[in-house]
Amino acid sequence: MDNISKEISRIEEDAEISAKRHFNQAKTYEIKHCWLGLPLAILAAIASVSALSEMPYGAIIAGIISLIVAVLTAVNAFLAPGEKALNHNQSGAGYLALRNRSRIFRTVEISQQSSEQQTKTLLELNSMRDELNKNSPQTSREAFDAANSGIEAGESLYAVDKLNGVPD
Repeated sequence: MDNISKEISRIEEDAEISAKRHFNQAKTYEIKHCWLGLPLAILAAIASVSALSEMPYGAIIAGIISLIVAVLTAVNAFLAPGEKALNHNQSGAGYLALRNRSRIFRTVEISQQSSEQQTKTLLELNSMRDELNKNSPQTSREAFDAANSGIEAGESLYAVDKLNGVPD
């Protein structure tokens, strides 16, 4: 394997790990979003019903629940887990696009290009990776470790690769 093919394989591998770690991080934020958002919605509904009811201490209960709703709303706004999940999903999709583009170049296009064209494509793909690295949010160590474990377990292999053994 020549140097350009080796470097394309590195970009492809890096993009694979990066995509998976961003999707893992997005999943973490999606869970946090649900754990904050669902109780918030339920408590807001309860507070509004309690305030209208004539039960004993209804106003006090509604006030306490409203205070909890205000705190959860502030925490949700500060942490913005839904927005963070979206950002990580978008980064993951960008890395998948880079991985796919690199794989197609390595397996199909490279043999049809001159040495100069190969170098140009390699530099373009590396530039795409640099932009994604620069503009993507940070992920946790747990998301990175889970990405590596998942890839090692074969989660990222295509069905055709699983049938034929290890991908080229």
